[in-house]
Amino acid sequence: MYAYLCIGVCLFLILSQADITKAGTLDNTGEPFNICTPLELSYDPNLKDLVTSSYQTLNIKVQWQILPAARCLSMANEGVLDADLARTPTVIERYPNLIIVPVQILSVGIDLYGLETPENMPPAPSKLLANQSLTIAYPNNSVYIENMVSNPNSIGTNSGEHMIKLLRKGRVDYILIPRIELQRLKKAGSNVDDLTLIRENYVEIKGYHILHRKHEALVEKLEAEFKKTIAERNSMPD
Repeated sequence: MYAYLCIGVCLFLILSQADITKAGTLDNTGEPFNICTPLELSYDPNLKDLVTSSYQTLNIKVQWQILPAARCLSMANEGVLDADLARTPTVIERYPNLIIVPVQILSVGIDLYGLETPENMPPAPSKLLANQSLTIAYPNNSVYIENMVSNPNSIGTNSGEHMIKLLRKGRVDYILIPRIELQRLKKAGSNVDDLTLIRENYVEIKGYHILHRKHEALVEKLEAEFKKTIAERNSMPD
């Protein structure tokens, strides 16, 4: 279901301390590399393992920070934090100091739900989110989805529970909810039997590791580590 979520430690390359400094660590004092995980977003834990192991192969110690999604991006853009776990490439349009490692490491399915099956199936996401006669609750921590929204009556929220409440109260016609978030709600005991799945994987969020541009020299090294580890894990039997 998440083909790009991988774990593993890649041991083929050990860099000298001089190489590490050139690669773009904070300095040569051994300070940790601060990477933010957005508080509101649900990630497979294997994703953090992939990122951590790749940095460890480069002899860089990672320190994870958990903060609200918008704050993660703003602090990474300011250089207070060094990186963000995974975002869509659209974030670099809003945050000029951020750059991506060009390897997709995350794929999240966003499903479309309502309370009943519509007579006519919804159009493509960009058209649905621009439809002025329909209101949608959507995850406001996704810049990719926010860029498609043009109906001011649609509601962005970072809470799956809030989305479902809005739908049940008739405040919105549909909800766009990450599959992993709905699974979390079910495991927590939430009853979602009244929801109707309209379209599975209606929006696919493709995530890439994000760095502050002061660490640009790390991009190629991380790209190689991500590709190698992902290939290794994809080649392993289920």
